[in-house]
Amino acid sequence: MKYLFDTNAVINFISGKGDFTFMTSEDSFQMSFITAIELSVGCKNRNEDEIITKFKNRSDLVLIDRDLINKTVEIRKNYGLKIPDSIIAATALSENAFLVTSDKDFINRMNDSGLKILTPC
Repeated sequence: MKYLFDTNAVINFISGKGDFTFMTSEDSFQMSFITAIELSVGCKNRNEDEIITKFKNRSDLVLIDRDLINKTVEIRKNYGLKIPDSIIAATALSENAFLVTSDKDFINRMNDSGLKILTPC
C-alpha cells in the first residue's frame, strides 16, 4: 500500500499516539514537500530534528509539478481547503495514496472527492 502522511500524522506516529498497525514494512511512505517544510520548521530541539529526519529519510518526498498545481487549484476552488491542505489532498489523489491524517477538514469537506483517508487518531 501507499500512504501519504499529513504533518499531524507524522507527529502522532513518532510520538506513539494512534493506531498505525495497518502499516507494514513493505508499504510505501510518502510526504508532500509541504509536510517536509512544516516538520522542519516545527522542530523544537535537536532530538526532535533527528527523529523527524529519520522519518523523512524513510519517506518518498513528492515535489510539485504543473499537474499537481492544477489539481491543487481545483481542490481549493471546489472544496475550500486551505492551500497547504489542498496541496496535500492533491498529492494523495495524484499518487493514488491513502492520506494518513487526523485533520477533520479532509474528512468533512472531501467525502465525495475519491480521496482515501485513514485516521489513526
